[in-house]
Amino acid sequence: MLSSSSNRFGALDFQVSRENYVARDDSATLDELHEAAIILDEGGELSSGLDAALLHGTTLGGARPKATLTDNDGGEWLAKFASSDDRVFSVVNAEGVMLELARRASITVPESKVISSLGNEVLLVKRFDRDGTGGRRHVVSGLTMAQTDEMYARYVSYPQILDVLRMYAKDATQPGPELFRRIAMNIAISNNDDHARNHAAFWDGRYLELTPAYDLAPGQRSGDTFEQAMAFGRGDRGAKVSNFAALVGESETYGLSAAEGRYIIDHLVSTIRDNWDDAAEVARLSAADKQNLRERQVLPRAAFFGVKSRGVVSLRLFL
Repeated sequence: MLSSSSNRFGALDFQVSRENYVARDDSATLDELHEAAIILDEGGELSSGLDAALLHGTTLGGARPKATLTDNDGGEWLAKFASSDDRVFSVVNAEGVMLELARRASITVPESKVISSLGNEVLLVKRFDRDGTGGRRHVVSGLTMAQTDEMYARYVSYPQILDVLRMYAKDATQPGPELFRRIAMNIAISNNDDHARNHAAFWDGRYLELTPAYDLAPGQRSGDTFEQAMAFGRGDRGAKVSNFAALVGESETYGLSAAEGRYIIDHLVSTIRDNWDDAAEVARLSAADKQNLRERQVLPRAAFFGVKSRGVVSLRLFL
């Protein structure tokens, strides 16, 4: 624990002394951190300085090379770098597009931007667990809210997290519709990495409030069979299929009528359709990746199976 960064996710830190606080952080430029990420990705060895800087900048978890950065105004950002495993499309740019689309669809997401470093793309995401003045915010993951661990993570469901959010919410009517929107977004972009650790809530000692949505990256799919990481229906056999009609069938679970559920999905689908070109340009997505993602991952035809033409926007509009 003492080998981890003092700049870890949330408000917790580990110290040798109860009285004296000593931060464990090493600084480096974006290009230096990017260079270190490339070396590690290729199986090379780092200098001691870069090793410390990158190690202490990657305590936010996940498999993608990343580091934390501080801008001139004191704002803190998470930098996500490209990986040699990104063979089908640029995950960095793709996630940038999805964050931009979610923002336009009224889903709360952190500030983000795609920039260039060492000739490659880097996604910068503003840290929402910092208040911009050096203060920290306590954050708990969906796994923590479900009161379980990694061994049983595959059994955690969206309704299980929702029940806890409602129990500790200032307004118990709010978490349901917001979680419904996020499930719909994941279905729309083929993101099946929506496990319990990729959902979180702020905790102030009394109330829980969903953090901005994060890790909105499309998964690699090649056919119509696709499921979410967590069930969005109740019960042992709750629905997991990545399909809008199935989600609408669970609207009541999230405090919505079927008509309200369909409206949310209609709005999301229309937003993605109308803003796809502009969002792709903002995130510097290549023409090839833009076409590839739109044909396979974004608004896939299987998401519309079982949808009636008078409910969710008809599939024929997107073919």
